Amino acid sequence: MTSAATQSLHRRAAYATLLPLLGQQAALGALELVQDTLHSDAASDVIAFVDSLSQRHALDDASRRRLYASLFATLRGPREQLPPDPWPLTGHAPSAPRAPQWNPALWSATAAMRSPVAPWLATAAMRSPVAPWLATMAEPHATAVLAEHVVFDALVQALIRQVQDAHAASLAALRDACLVEFQRAQISAVTRETACAAWYQHLQLPTSHAWRIPATREELAELVLRFYLALCRVLGPMPADRLLAQAARAAATLPEAQDCPPGHLL
Repeated sequence: MTSAATQSLHRRAAYATLLPLLGQQAALGALELVQDTLHSDAASDVIAFVDSLSQRHALDDASRRRLYASLFATLRGPREQLPPDPWPLTGHAPSAPRAPQWNPALWSATAAMRSPVAPWLATAAMRSPVAPWLATMAEPHATAVLAEHVVFDALVQALIRQVQDAHAASLAALRDACLVEFQRAQISAVTRETACAAWYQHLQLPTSHAWRIPATREELAELVLRFYLALCRVLGPMPADRLLAQAARAAATLPEAQDCPPGHLL
């Protein structure tokens, strides 16, 4: 059973994430859904909550994927940066002593400077509650696809396919472990959120190039390392070594591998 303290943390994180999207009234209305579906910060619970919320508010796929990553990052981020529990504002009894008054406008304006959530959250908070926010959640602007982006995409796609083929029961655990490792990675916030969102996009449409992340070669190498650490945690070091080597050999067959051999990302 989820403790009162954990439920309070989930409400605070969800409210902070949803306030710029829905405005205060609808964000408060979503707290009942938090109680029903967001039982932990595991990816499966985040997905269940965001999917239900997306159906309720007719959010498009791009918005939903970014909301996955944003809420996950907020749940795993520093607790002291979250607003007070908004539960009493819904008419329910507070689960803890009342915290100092919180100014949502001030919090939204400074969120990009002190939150692990990407700057688009603070930018969206300056706009009107719904439609303009959705515009900021559109797909990223077109970026030149470099050899390292193609090779990284092929390497990760091959890695995930191997896990699906040989260790299908461990795929969800691998996804969750990767999402945790991504939070520890020495990469930009934008790259972190894009990598988290890529997992959800890949699961929804495996044939897409979800892993063509427009990051630097150093950041992509860091993400490969995090994949490897997640594999070690879920399957053990020996299977992780074997799967990564096989994925690298598959990626090495691409023409782009002449400019960026997979070994440059390992």
